[in-house]
Amino acid sequence: GYAAEYCADAMILATGARERHLPFKGWTLPGVMATGAAQILIKSSGILPGRKTLIGGCSPLMLALAAEIIANGGKVQAVLDQSKADDKLNAVTAGPAIWPKLLEGAVYLMRLAAARVPMKQGVRIVEARGRQELEAVVAARVDTKGCIIQGTERIYPTNTLAVGYGFSPNIELPQQAGCSVSYAVDRGGWYVNVDASMATTVAGIYAAGETTGIAGAGKSFIEGQIAAWDILYRQARVSRQDLENQIRPLLRQRDRQVRYGGFINQLCWLAPDCYAGIPDETVICRCEEITVGEVRRQLDNGFSTMNGIKKATRCGMGSCQGRTCGPILFDIISAFTQRPPASVGYTSARSPVKTVSLGALAQIPMSSCENHEGRRHA
Repeated sequence: GYAAEYCADAMILATGARERHLPFKGWTLPGVMATGAAQILIKSSGILPGRKTLIGGCSPLMLALAAEIIANGGKVQAVLDQSKADDKLNAVTAGPAIWPKLLEGAVYLMRLAAARVPMKQGVRIVEARGRQELEAVVAARVDTKGCIIQGTERIYPTNTLAVGYGFSPNIELPQQAGCSVSYAVDRGGWYVNVDASMATTVAGIYAAGETTGIAGAGKSFIEGQIAAWDILYRQARVSRQDLENQIRPLLRQRDRQVRYGGFINQLCWLAPDCYAGIPDETVICRCEEITVGEVRRQLDNGFSTMNGIKKATRCGMGSCQGRTCGPILFDIISAFTQRPPASVGYTSARSPVKTVSLGALAQIPMSSCENHEGRRHA
């Protein structure tokens, strides 16, 4: 690993997002993976997730992943989409921003149809079964609230399941910097507040991409350009007129992308009733092996905030530092207590936000940027 210290007059935080999950019995078995992880296997390593892959959840990645698996010679057993066709009809309200995505989705569907891949809607993953690794998946139909309809269960023999439920912004670095954050379902959860120039509430720090709200690569690229132009203006490298001429069309493009993101995030949002039926023995924090039942007990004991449950159970204190269980814990607390997001809160972010070796930290020079007036650590 490598670590270094930098000084800068301005900094753009583009920390991306993490995949969201709805826990189910057996989801920690080998062979169960996130849809994003399956994509990375294919794109980065040229490895198929399995000889035959079952895909589930309500993630915008599901169709893209299925198409990529087929294009690389793999087989897709089925795509089990928890959202229903009626939910997708709201796409017309998202305006022109989503039309290219609808066309892209139609292309994926044609590829799946050509490969004779079953596409099931309104179906939820209930359980993953296996002794040492995944052997079968149980799925069932759901009602309008996302609750399982008893008697509709079906077993899919498989050794590979890719599952995802949308994305949440990564806000840890902005948190550490003191940037203001807010919560909104149509942004994917907690996100960083920015103004029209992508500046956060901390002078000299900008945010761009998924950390300001989930909406895909198009929005990320646009916001990066907006932030860069504003930085150039503040450094007196472009005129005010040049700044306005460049940013005006970018802001219109960003608005369209934000509307598209709002539709996708609403589509992936899970109703509180989805969490009520999760068995108590289901693990939600893999690192510390904390179950839904333990969270329920601590909620009954009066702990009803993210930091409160974290301290009472150690949920989110493992090596991943809550990157997987954090959004799950927030959703569970919100569903079980019916408290507003602001009162549930978010866990405090500590350094380092991702696991690094002591050797990498030892390489950081002892000198500091504190003597550089007007600059901050980067």
